[in-house]
Amino acid sequence: APLNKRSHRTNSRWLS
Repeated sequence: APLNKRSHRTNSRWLS
């Protein structure tokens, strides 16, 4: 996922 590479710490909320 390209979006995941943009922000690993911000991506944490999307993973929830």
